[in-house]
Amino acid sequence: MATILVSEHNEDKTFGKTNKMKSILFNISPAKMNLEGLINNALSELENDTDSINLFAVCGRYLSYIELYKNKDSGIMLFFDNKNDDEAAFNNSNYLNAPDFRNHFMLEYERMKPFYEINYNAAELFLDDGAFN
Repeated sequence: MATILVSEHNEDKTFGKTNKMKSILFNISPAKMNLEGLINNALSELENDTDSINLFAVCGRYLSYIELYKNKDSGIMLFFDNKNDDEAAFNNSNYLNAPDFRNHFMLEYERMKPFYEINYNAAELFLDDGAFN
């Protein structure tokens, strides 16, 4: 089971988030989401430190939204367990304020639906309090 570090999560762990860069970098490391190379390439193509990349990734039962800035000094990761429920996924997509992100969220949700049960225990949210002391 992969450990996903978050600053906060709800009681039933269907939502979690972090804006701590150490946790974000831990979560995208090759051992977790295998996104480090993709993200580094995308960040290197940005012109300004204030530019950001936005992407979605699947980690176990969680659909993750990732936003990182070029200089890697700030960002956010959101984790959603949609419970393979179309209405829950739609409601969760509203957490993302941009219509393009909501549409992309729903597309990614539809792609991961057939694999939800298989991947259910592949990852879990844990609070990052004290993880890097």
